[in-house]
Amino acid sequence: MLIIISITLFFAGCKEKMDITLDHSAAKIVVEGSVTNELKHQSIRLTQSTDYFYNDHSPAVSGAMVIVTDGSNSYKFNESEPGMYYSESAFAGVPGNTYELNITYESKTYTASSTMQVVVPIDSIGLEKASLPIEPGVILDQNKSYYNILLYCQEPGATENYYMMDAYKNGKLITDTINKKNITDDLMYNGSYIYGVKSLQIVSDPGDTIMFQLSSIDRQYCMFLVALRESGMNGSPFTGPASNAVGNISNGALGYFYTAAVSKSTNIVK
Repeated sequence: MLIIISITLFFAGCKEKMDITLDHSAAKIVVEGSVTNELKHQSIRLTQSTDYFYNDHSPAVSGAMVIVTDGSNSYKFNESEPGMYYSESAFAGVPGNTYELNITYESKTYTASSTMQVVVPIDSIGLEKASLPIEPGVILDQNKSYYNILLYCQEPGATENYYMMDAYKNGKLITDTINKKNITDDLMYNGSYIYGVKSLQIVSDPGDTIMFQLSSIDRQYCMFLVALRESGMNGSPFTGPASNAVGNISNGALGYFYTAAVSKSTNIVK
């Protein structure tokens, strides 16, 4: 919006017609995939990138061969719906293990790898009624009830750690866009006990069940998410990634394959 306004003001006195041609770039495969330490059918989503004028959902990539290995085990992923691939069997990732993704599609191979970080157990979470925003520039709607999620846990301290924080309300993910998530490092709390730190602010009402999820991620994925946020994206990390957010998929593909050691805690709004 700021760019559009600036251009409008700059050319306010210009009468010459300008024709701008936008190239239709070749479609690229877009990867959205992860392995966590949760025992479940892990998932990989494959779509195609679209050009500037495309105004529909990203086309699904069907018929790909998807395999994830950890050096000892190999997990095949089957397509259960267009573009969505799930592991044949449920498995839980192990912190310290490196997981390699291998995708074969239309005679091309795409690879990526990620090492799962250490899990940080949550002791508990608290919920407090909020009257002030915890992020600068945010104005609270007086017609809504806001609560701060307070985190209690021991930060490891042995290494530099990076975290992604999410919240679920009554079973539904409410931090469903990049700007709603808390993405941070442990610079301020490295090795310390985190005692009631305000980690997320949500809209809620008494009786709601809130689940807080703390994901230990690696530095590269943290930087990828930060780059997406700084580029101005405010949706899903994989609905057409910005060009300056460099993923870890080989062969010119877009997106990211990451691992996360997840810890959760639940509380009810009083």
